[in-house]
Amino acid sequence: MNSEYHVHIACIGDIKEPTMAIVRSGTGIDEVVLLNNKNGEYVQRQREIEETLKESFIPRIISEEIDIFDFQMITRKLVDIVKRCRTEHPGCTIHFNITAGTNIVGSAMCIVAMRFQNTDIYYQKWKKHDPKLENDKVIHVELADDESLGMLLRQEKTAKILRLFAETDVIEHRDLLNRSGMKSSTLSYHTKKLTESGLINRGGSNRRTPTWNITEKGAAVLERIFLIDEH
Repeated sequence: MNSEYHVHIACIGDIKEPTMAIVRSGTGIDEVVLLNNKNGEYVQRQREIEETLKESFIPRIISEEIDIFDFQMITRKLVDIVKRCRTEHPGCTIHFNITAGTNIVGSAMCIVAMRFQNTDIYYQKWKKHDPKLENDKVIHVELADDESLGMLLRQEKTAKILRLFAETDVIEHRDLLNRSGMKSSTLSYHTKKLTESGLINRGGSNRRTPTWNITEKGAAVLERIFLIDEH
């Protein structure tokens, strides 16, 4: 595992500064992947950004061509980039800079970040948009925790129980038992793991027939599980 290897993915925009949030991200930078189109103005801006990044002693800078208005194409490209990085550097951390580019590019980045473990999202918040800020600031977006996600990807039956909360926040114990198709002792084992991870809570006044409630953290992890299932 090479969790110390950090890859930043960013799009070339109308000005240099959003992309350059990479160097202000507060994380390691071993590789930068720049997304761009064929427009001459943007190609020139990419060259300028690459020169500035080289001055910051970033070891590897790669460019990838995209159609900034084709969501499906961008998503496939990003998935390919993550797979390539994880093949070359297993366990590496992937950082998505969503500051620059079209809303379509930013949306695709967020979707792909949610599909994989050990990823994060950040963006540049401008002082001009928030008078309370003394300077422009890089904001990191917290994703559902990787530890719980990893546990569920390893424990298929535990994940199966959480998936039953896809269309409801609360399930009665008898209903959960019937829908899971598990023995009572087996269900208790998996609900205990989910409870200890903070993904569901036990409710109800009857000790023998409680209700189970998915937590906010559980809902966030479940969303990532479904995105991974699609992938």
